Amino acid sequence: MLFSDIQHYIASVDERIFLGIIVASVFLIGLLKQVKPRHYLFRWQASRELRKLKKLGDDRPKQYYLLRSINPFVIEEMVLTSLKRAGHKIVRNKRYTGDGGIDGQVYIQGKHYLIQTKRYRNHINPAHMQEFALICKKRGAGGLFVHTGKTGPMSKERAREQNIEIISGEKLFKMLLA
Repeated sequence: MLFSDIQHYIASVDERIFLGIIVASVFLIGLLKQVKPRHYLFRWQASRELRKLKKLGDDRPKQYYLLRSINPFVIEEMVLTSLKRAGHKIVRNKRYTGDGGIDGQVYIQGKHYLIQTKRYRNHINPAHMQEFALICKKRGAGGLFVHTGKTGPMSKERAREQNIEIISGEKLFKMLLA
């Protein structure tokens, strides 16, 4: 195409289409300014990792290996994405670090829960459970402590005492694979 042909083509484009493109571009730029590119990347990676997890079927050792090798921020997004796909209202944080120990929030049947997600290889630290329970109590919300490790008796007892629900093992896979 010659330059004059391009000018003629542009001139013949319906003004409404051109205006629509401009409005859509301004809208997208506004969205990009609200959510940081890193958040988009982690959300995209979370969707990709959820698909990988499903492709592994019921092979729990491979699924655990996958979860424990993923960036912790991506696991947070996997949890939030799964809760959203289950039909719950979620609230994502604007940043990943300095979040006050809360990785997100969810409303389940009208009840407000704070979410703490941890990528562990071994037993969870009971002190982490205690810190999270104090934050939940302070904010007057329930708590979902989601992790990829093992839950020892002390952590189970602290969770029971503080009304924190632990989501790990089969509960975790049921949530992520739904």
